[in-house]
Amino acid sequence: MNDGGLYLVAALAVAWLAVWPFRARIVRLVREPTPRFLAACRLAGCIARTVCGVASLVLVWAGLFTPGVSWLYAVLGVVVLALNGLLYLGGRWPR
Repeated sequence: MNDGGLYLVAALAVAWLAVWPFRARIVRLVREPTPRFLAACRLAGCIARTVCGVASLVLVWAGLFTPGVSWLYAVLGVVVLALNGLLYLGGRWPR
């Protein structure tokens, strides 16, 4: 396993250990969310949406303009960007 994979496994393990003591409270919040919890989820969603959009633009840029990088990364970036664009549609889901 390379260093990146090891860091990912370590980060997931630390996150799991940090969340484990609060699992009952998290389950209760998911089943009966408070307005504050919903606001925190909305904020986390906005941050994740922005990070995903920027990452897909980096993929497109690398796939199109970086020598030695396959053009398939640009295609992947466009697909991810299109799927990310669906998150910006308004309205209540599911309908």
